[in-house]
Amino acid sequence: MRMEMAFGLRQEQTMRLAPQIIQSIEILQLPLLALEERLQTELIENPVLEMEEKRQDAPPAEAKESPPDPLDSLGEEWSEHFSQWAPRSVRNVERDRKLDAMQNTSARGMSLQDFLLSQVSFLDADDRRKTLLQNVICNIDPNGYLQYPLEEILPTVGLPDVMLAELEETLRTVQMMDPPGVGARNLKECLLLQLDPDDAHLVLKTELIQNHLEDIRSNRFPQIAKETGRALEEVKKSVEFILTLNPKPGALFDNTEPAYILPDVIVDEADGGFDVKLHETGLPRLIISPFYRNLLASQANTVATKDYIRKKIQSARWLIDAIEQRRGTVLKVAKAIVEAQSDFLKKGAGQLRPLRMQEVARQVGVHVSTVSRAISSKYMQTPQGIFEMRYFFAGGTVNEGGASASWQSVRDRIGRLVQDEDHRTPLSDEDLARELIGQGLDVSRRTITKYRKTMGIPSSRQRRRY
Repeated sequence: MRMEMAFGLRQEQTMRLAPQIIQSIEILQLPLLALEERLQTELIENPVLEMEEKRQDAPPAEAKESPPDPLDSLGEEWSEHFSQWAPRSVRNVERDRKLDAMQNTSARGMSLQDFLLSQVSFLDADDRRKTLLQNVICNIDPNGYLQYPLEEILPTVGLPDVMLAELEETLRTVQMMDPPGVGARNLKECLLLQLDPDDAHLVLKTELIQNHLEDIRSNRFPQIAKETGRALEEVKKSVEFILTLNPKPGALFDNTEPAYILPDVIVDEADGGFDVKLHETGLPRLIISPFYRNLLASQANTVATKDYIRKKIQSARWLIDAIEQRRGTVLKVAKAIVEAQSDFLKKGAGQLRPLRMQEVARQVGVHVSTVSRAISSKYMQTPQGIFEMRYFFAGGTVNEGGASASWQSVRDRIGRLVQDEDHRTPLSDEDLARELIGQGLDVSRRTITKYRKTMGIPSSRQRRRY
């Protein structure tokens, strides 16, 4: 068999997304805060883009015949994006926004390590002792626990003739600092450090922490009373105190910046129904600069300059069109959601009904992937609170009468049943399933167990009160 190379032609069809379509998809997926940041970046990078602002002192224009517009060849549908308003300095806008952000940003709080190091300065200790304290403190994690064994910390101290016993004494000094429980190597040590040495029940509480934490978690109070030889009421009071101790003393100094949520959609009650509108406060309205229109009309500019301006204008058009498409799509999808979940908006979570994206996609007249992108990372402010838009899309079950109930409403009913139960004889998962079936919902015991765990509700044995 002989192998050889040859040239040939092959005709085939492939699907490729145009750049403007890709940009439209990207813009549609952005939540409001990310979109504002994207537009500010575009304003800086594309010189033909401006923020729309009407000039207050502009005299009325006299009616006169104007010369042909050089941008007419770029498409009449884009004429609305060119404005008669005066250009606005993007640089000044950026400076003002950054200044406002700086003035409204809270100062960084004190971390756990900063708080511990500040206590070192008040100790009557020499430089060597303070250096050891600083080394131990720097190995404490944000929860307040010592991250590494002292044997591993010892070689990193950087001081001569440091013995393990000296480092252990240093750790004991750290463990006497505030907050109580800091510097522990495990949970038991953390809880023991928080006990009061003068407590009349110190012996029992110490024994419970050292030997019965698993029994406490499993709510086995009678067994604890039997093994300790103490009265059940005495055990209960000691356990109640132990449950007030902080297993993560460093969490008090959590400096994680809060996540700011700016809803994309606002829903208000109006005339027995709901008014749906986009939240666009702070979102700049973009136009194409009339200054660059004049540059394009000028005969003094070179062909290369005009080509550059045309490309920038085309890029600006795509962006403005993508923003308008996003505005229309998000609003249509939001209105469809509000229409479908009107009972929830009036009465609360118990009335949230099952809703599929395909249902909204058919109503709006778009592909289901467009609905998915339109609700991605976006929030809706409603009379019931602020919810992620994906929250309104949930599966569900059908009751005996043919009516549907979302899984969220099922979880809400489980929570109410557990809240109202007799804590001396709490409802088992089988009991909860029977209660819901009695309310007309066909829910299995395994489903109850799954939702109970996701809701953080302990089992019936753990919920029992003696």
